[in-house]
Parts: sequence; structure tokens; C-alpha cells
Amino acid sequence: MYNEIMSRYINIKLWGNVYSSQLPQIVGLTSSLGVGGRTEWDQGLNHMKKLMANIDAKFLCTVKTPLTIVELKKFVNPPVEDQTLLSRK
Repeated sequence: MYNEIMSRYINIKLWGNVYSSQLPQIVGLTSSLGVGGRTEWDQGLNHMKKLMANIDAKFLCTVKTPLTIVELKKFVNPPVEDQTLLSRK
């Protein structure tokens, strides 16, 4: 689905003859950007940069400080383990 959204976005950006301010704002959220299985620092960083370029990302924001983690927890529901599902395995 993300590929379809970004394909339409790129078509508008490149061929739609519109100003950047007229483009829709797209927010992409993930728990882990990933490094594509790369083991070297430079390769992992380049993989992340390529992913960000593919979605025309301008910013990469992370939650690192205790204050931002507390703020994030106000809006995120933590997962709850269901013991009945675990006992069926």
C-alpha cells in the first residue's frame, strides 16, 4: 500500500506541475527502519538513506530521551499478552 501511495505522490511531484507546498503531507511510521540485513555501519546507513529517499522523507525522528518516551507513552497503547492464545501453541 505504501508503494502505491508514494507512486502517486511522486507522479504528482514530478509531472503534476504543482508547487511543493501543494503536495500532500505524508507521514510514515515504523517501529524499526531496519538496515536490510547489512552488517557494516556504512552499508546499514546507506540502506536507511535509500529507504528514506524512496519515500521522499525530509526528516527521521527517533524517541531517545526519557522525556520524549514519557510523552510517547501518553498516546501509545502497549500490547497486552493474551494467555489463552499462548496456551494454544
